[in-house]
Amino acid sequence: MSLSCNLCKTKLGKTGYKVRCNDCDRWFHKKYISISDLDFENLRKGVDHLLCESCCAEDVDEGDPTMILSKRPSKLTLEDLMNKLNKMEAKYNKLLDELDRAAAENKLLKTELGECKEEMAILDEKLDRNTDDIVAQIREREHRARNIIVHDLSESASASLEEKIQHDINVISKLVELANIRDIERVIRIEKRGAHARPIKVVFSNQGLVGNIWRNVSQILNNSRSKVSIQDDRTDQQRSAPTLVKCRMNWISGSRLV
Repeated sequence: MSLSCNLCKTKLGKTGYKVRCNDCDRWFHKKYISISDLDFENLRKGVDHLLCESCCAEDVDEGDPTMILSKRPSKLTLEDLMNKLNKMEAKYNKLLDELDRAAAENKLLKTELGECKEEMAILDEKLDRNTDDIVAQIREREHRARNIIVHDLSESASASLEEKIQHDINVISKLVELANIRDIERVIRIEKRGAHARPIKVVFSNQGLVGNIWRNVSQILNNSRSKVSIQDDRTDQQRSAPTLVKCRMNWISGSRLV
């Protein structure tokens, strides 16, 4: 960026006779200064220093443009030193204030960063828990997809547990024989014993067998001598979901499919 003379406002060349005030850093043409060539060389070499009118403590004649710059005395007075010291102290205090503000802002940023890290840790933990819950739900649904729940089948009056289980297997096998199903892994009476027969959870070897039951469910229920009902083995989350499509059919014959 090109420099301009602070007095005549014209541009200063890259080379030539120009000088700078050592206090305010403003530039001037040499022609406005009453100094010898030797003094000018000393200025360029940094041996001497110059002060402009606004920075100089001496009284100058404003009508004389050649006095716009005044040569700094070779020996500074005590007053000059005190003025310079006061300026330096003011700058130092200003820097201290800026440093204090920067330190306060830095402390605030560290606090906000710590809070952000804590929030991120909480979110990561929630995400991990949600991921684990989703995986567990998927696995549980896959496992339950091999099951059906049969309601309203009478229980055996035998005192033997093995005879009770065999009774349930025989009843279930007869119930699903229309679907050509023979591979029943196990049957389990669920819920607590009460006045009514407990539901039976029937576990098959794969989901395809359960699909056969649903395709033939109408014939299975109509062929049953007792009023039984069948439902899929859903998770608690599936049952409580408001958007769940409930597989429920009501039959004119009095049997119901939940």
